[in-house]
Amino acid sequence: MLENKVEGVTLRYGEAEQFLSGSHFALPALYREGCTFLGWRDGEGNFVNSNYIPLKGGVVLEAVFEEQSASDGRSESSPFALEAGKEYRLTAFAGEPFWVVPKAEAGDRIKITFEWSTTSGGASLCFLNGGSEGSDDLQEYQSGVSFTYGGGVMRFECARMPLGMSYCITVRMEIV
Repeated sequence: MLENKVEGVTLRYGEAEQFLSGSHFALPALYREGCTFLGWRDGEGNFVNSNYIPLKGGVVLEAVFEEQSASDGRSESSPFALEAGKEYRLTAFAGEPFWVVPKAEAGDRIKITFEWSTTSGGASLCFLNGGSEGSDDLQEYQSGVSFTYGGGVMRFECARMPLGMSYCITVRMEIV
């Protein structure tokens, strides 16, 4: 059996630091007024799972927040607005939905393209589309395939990857 010689990790949020003693951790979720807590990132820029087991000593984890807005894409009531021909970047997490609303008319034929990279490894990503908040009515979505837009907010989710993985996603929408 492999023995973990790590004695703890340091959590950093703003000017505050806290040392946690041990070899495995249930990392806390933090709250900051007007922000969404995205998670903890290590010194290499990788988001780590909230059930964290460090592989080496001296690890410092930084709390990452995103400012909330009326169009941050984190809920059905605050969808990320997509304009044709523009490129957008967002951070998404496996198993957590993000919401978009194309600036197009219902009945328009549109194409939404996703490109992604992950700091946590992994080569493929499946997007699920459909359903409202709390609904399991999701279907696999193929990036770059055109479809007739039905109007309203669209739900997407990064799927088929381990929970806790983060993705830097570039999104483009075209009216075709």
